[in-house]
Amino acid sequence: MSYTVITAAEAKAIEQAACAQMDLPLLSLMQSAGEAAARLVQQIFPDGRILVLCGPGGNGGDGYVTARFLLAEGRNVTVISSRPLETLSGDAAKMANAWTACGGVTHIFGDEPLVHLTESDVIIDALLGIGTTSKPDGAIGALCAWANDSPAAVLSLDIATGVNSDTADVYDGAIQANVTIAFIAPKRGNILYPGAGNTGKLCIAPLALPVIDTALLVDAPFLQTLADVRSVLPSRVQHRNANKGSHGRVLVIAGSDAMPGAALLTLGASMHAGAGYATLISTKSVCHLAAATLPEAIYVAVESEPSGTLAFASTSNAILDKLARTDCIAIGPGLGRTDETAAIVAYVIKTFTGPVVIDADALYAASPTLLKERAAAGRETILTPHPGEANSAFGVESRDKDRIAAVRELALLSHATVLLKGTRTLVASGGQQTNIIRKGTPALGTAGSGDTLTGIIAALTAQGLTPHDAAVAGATIHARAGELAAAKNGLMNTTASDICNCIGAAWMRIAAGEDISPWVD
Repeated sequence: MSYTVITAAEAKAIEQAACAQMDLPLLSLMQSAGEAAARLVQQIFPDGRILVLCGPGGNGGDGYVTARFLLAEGRNVTVISSRPLETLSGDAAKMANAWTACGGVTHIFGDEPLVHLTESDVIIDALLGIGTTSKPDGAIGALCAWANDSPAAVLSLDIATGVNSDTADVYDGAIQANVTIAFIAPKRGNILYPGAGNTGKLCIAPLALPVIDTALLVDAPFLQTLADVRSVLPSRVQHRNANKGSHGRVLVIAGSDAMPGAALLTLGASMHAGAGYATLISTKSVCHLAAATLPEAIYVAVESEPSGTLAFASTSNAILDKLARTDCIAIGPGLGRTDETAAIVAYVIKTFTGPVVIDADALYAASPTLLKERAAAGRETILTPHPGEANSAFGVESRDKDRIAAVRELALLSHATVLLKGTRTLVASGGQQTNIIRKGTPALGTAGSGDTLTGIIAALTAQGLTPHDAAVAGATIHARAGELAAAKNGLMNTTASDICNCIGAAWMRIAAGEDISPWVD
């Protein structure tokens, strides 16, 4: 199942609504959270001495409950509080008193040397939680520093102290967790970077709550799981009339004499991702090169400009000849940016009634006006920009702002499904949910990787997936293929061709049900 990714305000609204519906105090949720955390600690770290660092607020209260349940299981547990217990208030004070009443030992920061940090095998960070909005300082800052310097494994409750749960900003001195247990649902700071880099392995403790009112989460994105992707993957069912035309026909319009590889990667990826037919329209030199490498495809070589890019007249005639036998068009990789290629892109947007995947150079010719007219006619479009293209082609900055807001802005501006590449790829469709792709690897940051992704998405769309599902599933398969390629070749040595060659293995692993643990990388 997919997980809703929430903000601090949404978490508090969910808690209040749930307690009102169950007619229980908020204290009961703190009890449930601490108990759930203790169970997971027992599973993850079944042995060793445990030190719990408790702050003065609700996260500290969760820590006292966790410590109490671990103590009841016979674990060696000690608590260090960032301030004297008599200064605590509210639910945190109640849970600290309960911990003490059950025989728990609490050491107060500053009263004695913190040798417990070096004696512990597991440190539980319950200092600030989702309340972090600035650099941890004072006692909490010192405890964070000691925890980071300790050889013990660090487990954070809800979010690592020093990470902003809404923006994913990481403040100086933040906890570097090995494991984080997120209560109710993952927070944005758990999933998005740079905060995800301090999260470690993420485990989600949903707690026993009533069904969440969707009105509370109207803008919440979803974290995609492999089970979600597996549920939409197309399959080939053998029947009397099955043939290659039953499995989708992709038309790739890509490449130029200067950039032939982009066309090969897009074309090859579409075939590895299951398209029954894959046709390339490109210059004569690109088609000749591609045919020697990919003999399974169909080639339409057309006249080119002196610059080595496609000419509009010959290309538009070739496209028109293929439209009736095409389920999805992929256009843009290596196409070049000339007036002729811009006219080709506009021709496809205006003429083809089926879905179009627009990438790379074609993005610069896909004006919001053309895309709006296309959407008004009921025609589907998928855009796959990286942050630089999003800014240059559409004027939407995503590097230094909220990426979730950026991909939604792009989707509304273009009236299309938008896949925004980057560390944590995002997919948004106007009026639909936003999805965060959980898989990925630095190995994907290599020339041609995006061209491969375009081919995968086009093949899935041609096989009948909705644009949104095709983008989500395509990004997941692409990321998993990158992980497999990197495992074989190394992060520094993986090429886009390596990624393309691992598409089939990635598909099979996802379809076979791999990765059923609660861990989110």
